[in-house]
Amino acid sequence: MLDDFRRDLNEDEPEEFDFNAVGIDLTEEQVVVRRRRRFLGMTAAQRAFLSIMLFFNVLIIGLGLLIVTNRIDLGFLSQLIPQ
Repeated sequence: MLDDFRRDLNEDEPEEFDFNAVGIDLTEEQVVVRRRRRFLGMTAAQRAFLSIMLFFNVLIIGLGLLIVTNRIDLGFLSQLIPQ
């Protein structure tokens, strides 16, 4: 069995496959349908921009809440601004 495979691989001319025997007609043109893969109707660049904007919104709102609840001490800012 393996000898048959080796012999087939070593042949210079591969045997032709008969598509008509299996019912495949090569004369008619087949339409290839390409479906674009989009999530929520957006392209990849639009999704990346949206995710970056969402990240910055969470960052700013989270930082604001930490400042309002005094979890972050902004005392170092008084040293930067001369009086």
